[in-house]
Amino acid sequence: MKHLIPVAGLISALVIISTLPTSAAILGSTSITVLPVPPVSVTAGSLESDTTAFAFAEQQGVTVGSTSVNSYFLSFDPVTPGTAISGSITFDTAILGIADTQPLLNQSAAVTGLSSVSYNTSFAAGLETSNTFSFVGNTLTFTLKAGTNTDQIRVITAVPEPTSMAGLALLSLGGLALGRRKKQTV
Repeated sequence: MKHLIPVAGLISALVIISTLPTSAAILGSTSITVLPVPPVSVTAGSLESDTTAFAFAEQQGVTVGSTSVNSYFLSFDPVTPGTAISGSITFDTAILGIADTQPLLNQSAAVTGLSSVSYNTSFAAGLETSNTFSFVGNTLTFTLKAGTNTDQIRVITAVPEPTSMAGLALLSLGGLALGRRKKQTV
């Protein structure tokens, strides 16, 4: 006798899966400390280091226009002015855009920033002219050289496709059905 998950149960599971929140991740980085919890502040003097920049996740799955996006913030505030670092950061989905100037950082903070974080909103926010960055696909590469200001970038990435999450959940449901079937034939 075969035991299958009832169709109504499968449909209910799919509805639940499609409403799961999207997750996002930083897959790897060099010269960056990824903070598991956003800091209270990214203003000058809050996250100082001559050897590392700091990154953290901001809003995830927020709608900008008609696109759902994830946001990350990168800050480099050296103790010694003029210190430079080079590195990269790789995300689990494609980079859609970068906010690297004071006006772009301030405008994007209203939608993708966190209300629990104090951001630098002065003219000193953003990148100085001696900084360089580029991105291809899901990887941002940078050289940051902060003078007396903090170098900051907001990275906007795509939201992972819910279909891949649903596929994984369906595989899990299939495994449950097989496991249940094996137990009853013993």
